[in-house]
Amino acid sequence: MKLSLLVQMILIVVLSIPVYAEEVPQKVNNRLGSELVYLITKHKGILSVPGVYDHFDDPEHPFLMYHLLGEHSGTAGWFAVNIWTGDVWNTMGGDNCIHYDTPALRQEIDKIKARFTKAELREYKRLSELRPGRISDLEPCGSPGGS
Repeated sequence: MKLSLLVQMILIVVLSIPVYAEEVPQKVNNRLGSELVYLITKHKGILSVPGVYDHFDDPEHPFLMYHLLGEHSGTAGWFAVNIWTGDVWNTMGGDNCIHYDTPALRQEIDKIKARFTKAELREYKRLSELRPGRISDLEPCGSPGGS
């Protein structure tokens, strides 16, 4: 079946409109976010069993924030989880921010990415480059003085 030239042009225009972050639905909820943080705390030897976290989220902020509570070993801080990609950051420790990349976390992030539609995937790189603010001064991780 042939499409009319007008319908073809409309389809080209509609399909070429970029998807913006506010149009990409959140892929990571509180439960999944805390599981991703646990993968990191377990890997770093901070926790050996799932921990209890204070959880903070703000609909205007692209990160879920978690603070580790209770008994733990090592240096724990504030963890930020990207609501679209599942990237995990530790935003504590003065000017330092740590962006985690472990095999177990990478596997979970790949599962999250697989839930993106073709149109949403066009925004994936930009969404994955978002950085949380450092707890010390709320400047974006990677700003001068951060890492």
